[in-house]
Amino acid sequence: MTLDNESDWQVVYNDFHSTTDETPINAIAISGSFAQHTIRIYTISLQAKPNWWMAGRLIQLLGNSNPDFEASRWPVPLKRRTLIELPQLTTEYRLKFEPVRWLKEIAIVIEIYTGQ
Repeated sequence: MTLDNESDWQVVYNDFHSTTDETPINAIAISGSFAQHTIRIYTISLQAKPNWWMAGRLIQLLGNSNPDFEASRWPVPLKRRTLIELPQLTTEYRLKFEPVRWLKEIAIVIEIYTGQ
């Protein structure tokens, strides 16, 4: 599998989140279910201090239970494209992103690998 062909990647999430007071940004549920287990995520925060390197955690959720069943957690750095190979525990899964509590704004892009 070669991951360098940009046409083999599909954006499934691209959004901006912010807070205006001292409360942290809530966990972000990514809409939809996914079957591909190779993903890329990129985050940026223009208000982040230069020494802040962490954006949050990407969480793989299984099933449709309440509360959610968390299968895996992945640290996501700021200002870097991160490749994640999720464990193939089921044929479909959902995603949630939990920003670190000190960020007041964040942009998130998530892509799935659709190539062979």
